Amino acid sequence: WMLTGIYSAVLAALAVSAVPAEKNLAAERANCQKLYDAGNYKDAYTALRLLVLDPTDDTKLVAADFNLAATCLQQLGRIDEIDELREATIKSQAQNWRLLQAAADSYLNGVHYGFIVAGKFSRGPHRGGGDAVNSAQRDRVRALQLMAQAMPLAKAEPHKIEVANYWLSLAKMLLSNRDFN
Repeated sequence: WMLTGIYSAVLAALAVSAVPAEKNLAAERANCQKLYDAGNYKDAYTALRLLVLDPTDDTKLVAADFNLAATCLQQLGRIDEIDELREATIKSQAQNWRLLQAAADSYLNGVHYGFIVAGKFSRGPHRGGGDAVNSAQRDRVRALQLMAQAMPLAKAEPHKIEVANYWLSLAKMLLSNRDFN
């Protein structure tokens, strides 16, 4: 009896340790929102970055997570880091049309100026040398590339109302400041 009980306990322990601990993404997301609401932008950004780079994040909520992470960077005055966050998230969530659309929106609605320092573009204000540049057209092109990447994914989406919003967003991006000429 005792040997059988010990053997069963060891097998149960091995089975539990072999199953990866499932992350509670909803609790993490709620914690991020709580940190953001309290003005702890740095901690909120750190946690949100982990969420958006996690390929298992909820496909319907990762776009909001990304937007909040980008807002945290803006609040921290770290605008020059938004491009890196955006592109890393796009790479991690390349099959998520909602995230691709959110990233495209962030390109169109973000800061469109920066500086070229040592041959590298840095978005936002910069102290010191460098050439000031406007990135509006560059940002529009990247937004349209992302929307084109999202197109076949959106077409396969069964929730057609959400897809309709995607098409309206694409139309606005195509017309971006071109509808009055």
